[in-house]
Amino acid sequence: MSAIAKIRSSLRNTVKAVKSFISPDAGMTTAEYAVGTVGAIGLGSLIAYISQQEWFKELVKMLVEGIVNIIITMLGGQ
Repeated sequence: MSAIAKIRSSLRNTVKAVKSFISPDAGMTTAEYAVGTVGAIGLGSLIAYISQQEWFKELVKMLVEGIVNIIITMLGGQ
Protein backbone atom coordinates (compact mmCIF):
# COMPACT_ATOMS: atom_id res chain seq x y z
CA MET A 1 0.00 0.00 0.00
CA SER A 2 1.45 3.35 -1.00
CA ALA A 3 1.74 6.33 1.32
CA ILE A 4 -1.06 8.15 -0.51
CA ALA A 5 -3.37 5.15 -0.15
CA LYS A 6 -2.61 5.00 3.58
CA ILE A 7 -3.41 8.70 3.95
CA ARG A 8 -6.69 8.31 2.04
CA SER A 9 -7.66 5.33 4.20
CA SER A 10 -6.82 7.25 7.34
CA LEU A 11 -8.85 10.26 6.17
CA ARG A 12 -11.84 8.04 5.35
CA ASN A 13 -11.71 6.53 8.83
CA THR A 14 -11.44 9.98 10.40
CA VAL A 15 -14.42 11.27 8.41
CA LYS A 16 -16.48 8.22 9.43
CA ALA A 17 -15.58 8.77 13.08
CA VAL A 18 -16.52 12.47 12.94
CA LYS A 19 -19.81 11.70 11.19
CA SER A 20 -20.71 9.20 13.89
CA PHE A 21 -20.46 11.92 16.55
CA ILE A 22 -22.62 14.43 14.69
CA SER A 23 -26.32 13.87 15.28
CA PRO A 24 -28.71 14.28 12.34
CA ASP A 25 -30.47 17.25 13.98
CA ALA A 26 -27.38 19.08 15.23
CA GLY A 27 -28.50 22.31 13.56
CA MET A 28 -31.87 22.35 15.29
CA THR A 29 -30.61 23.87 18.54
CA THR A 30 -30.34 27.36 17.04
CA ALA A 31 -33.90 27.19 15.71
CA GLU A 32 -35.18 25.94 19.06
CA TYR A 33 -33.47 28.80 20.87
CA ALA A 34 -34.99 31.27 18.40
CA VAL A 35 -38.50 29.89 18.92
CA GLY A 36 -38.04 29.94 22.69
CA THR A 37 -36.80 33.52 22.61
CA VAL A 38 -39.72 34.69 20.48
CA GLY A 39 -42.14 32.90 22.82
CA ALA A 40 -40.57 34.47 25.90
CA ILE A 41 -40.71 37.94 24.36
CA GLY A 42 -44.35 37.41 23.42
CA LEU A 43 -45.29 36.26 26.90
CA GLY A 44 -43.34 39.11 28.50
CA SER A 45 -45.07 41.62 26.27
CA LEU A 46 -48.47 40.20 27.17
CA ILE A 47 -47.70 40.37 30.90
CA ALA A 48 -46.43 43.96 30.52
CA TYR A 49 -49.61 44.95 28.67
CA ILE A 50 -51.92 43.32 31.20
CA SER A 51 -50.06 44.77 34.18
CA GLN A 52 -50.69 48.29 32.85
CA GLN A 53 -54.46 47.81 32.74
CA GLU A 54 -56.51 49.46 35.48
CA TRP A 55 -58.58 46.34 36.24
CA PHE A 56 -55.38 44.36 36.81
CA LYS A 57 -54.03 46.99 39.22
CA GLU A 58 -57.30 46.86 41.17
CA LEU A 59 -57.19 43.07 41.24
CA VAL A 60 -53.66 43.05 42.65
CA LYS A 61 -54.60 45.72 45.21
CA MET A 62 -57.61 43.68 46.39
CA LEU A 63 -55.53 40.51 46.64
CA VAL A 64 -52.81 42.20 48.70
CA GLU A 65 -55.37 43.83 51.00
CA GLY A 66 -57.11 40.48 51.47
CA ILE A 67 -53.87 38.68 52.31
CA VAL A 68 -52.89 41.42 54.78
CA ASN A 69 -56.33 41.21 56.43
CA ILE A 70 -56.04 37.42 56.76
CA ILE A 71 -52.59 37.72 58.35
CA ILE A 72 -53.80 40.39 60.78
CA THR A 73 -56.80 38.22 61.72
CA MET A 74 -54.58 35.17 62.27
CA LEU A 75 -52.26 37.19 64.51
CA GLY A 76 -55.21 38.25 66.69
CA GLY A 77 -55.71 41.72 65.34
CA GLN A 78 -58.96 43.25 64.31
